[in-house]
Amino acid sequence: MREGDYSLRVRGGDRHDVLGELVAELNALGEHLREHRLEGLETAALLRTVMEEISVAVFAFDQNQRLQLVNRAGEQLLGRSAAQMTGRPANELGLAESLRGEPARIIDMAFAGRMGRMGRMGRMGRWALRRSSFREQGQPHQLIVITDLSRALREEERQAWKRLIRVLGHELNNSLDRLLINLVRNATNAVLADSTAGTPEVEIAWHVRADDFFLTVRDNGPGIAETANLFAPFFTTKPGGSGSGLALCRQITEAHDGSLHLRNRSGRRGAEALVQLPLG
Repeated sequence: MREGDYSLRVRGGDRHDVLGELVAELNALGEHLREHRLEGLETAALLRTVMEEISVAVFAFDQNQRLQLVNRAGEQLLGRSAAQMTGRPANELGLAESLRGEPARIIDMAFAGRMGRMGRMGRMGRWALRRSSFREQGQPHQLIVITDLSRALREEERQAWKRLIRVLGHELNNSLDRLLINLVRNATNAVLADSTAGTPEVEIAWHVRADDFFLTVRDNGPGIAETANLFAPFFTTKPGGSGSGLALCRQITEAHDGSLHLRNRSGRRGAEALVQLPLG
């Protein structure tokens, strides 16, 4: 046990005498120490795995401010391997200031490593620094954790853009749906209100040319009698109408850098609405 081998077991003695009880206690102690050591090894292995996988740089310095531990993110941050840095003083690694001052603060600093692999200092960045103390084998150590705030900000910015695009895409689809509904409803109302139209017809056609999308809504109603105020808000020729439909349609198309035109059909009854929208 003194050598750290807890797998050995003591044999001999009678279970019911003093020597037998001592043997049982020694074996139980050996099993307990073996399990405790195994748990410690598993915990250490888990800690090493976590240290290597996290994206924050971790450094541990002894009481003489010499590096004793660094994870993969720390290697990338300083552009050196653990073998090259272990045992080096903090000032040689550019981390002396991290061991002084407030234990939790924001710093503006340039590191080499992944931001400057050509031997030059990397660009200035903003970092969150946290420092704490611990003891190993009775000796005081300092743990330094450095987090790249610009990465966190870029990720937050990316998420914000994703949310914005999702909202804009939703609003875009809604507005274009409203545009089509209003134009079809306008054409349908026109043909249904005209008793001389014969069989009511509303036709929807579309095509793409170059970088533009073209939509046409045609009807065989009475056509457009008053063209001057077609898109004027609250102007309407329909009983009970609000006069907002065509004005809203024009606002939607212009908001998407497009255009809307209404005209009487050439050579036959009815009117047609022509919508042009850029695809880019």
